[in-house]
Amino acid sequence: MLIRKLLKGRNDLAAENQAVIKASARKMGAGDKIRFLEPPIHTKKLYAGFSNKPKGSKKLCDDFSKSLGEFKKSESYKAILEKYGVKYSEMTEAD
Repeated sequence: MLIRKLLKGRNDLAAENQAVIKASARKMGAGDKIRFLEPPIHTKKLYAGFSNKPKGSKKLCDDFSKSLGEFKKSESYKAILEKYGVKYSEMTEAD
């Protein structure tokens, strides 16, 4: 909906995840019609939280972080991104 509003001139500006908007715009055939602010308005990373109450939480957190990092380098991750029209390079630019 954000892309349609931008293309129809109903909105001059919209805020959303850049990789998601690029992928959606490409699917709509409008990939070349959207411009992005430089620098981006938001570049914060996302974090997962773990309780420190249960015994072994630190190890769980460390294992999760390591596994997530490995997954994000895998062909499976690239295939998931491709399935939804997101380019791997767009997801790794901010990493």
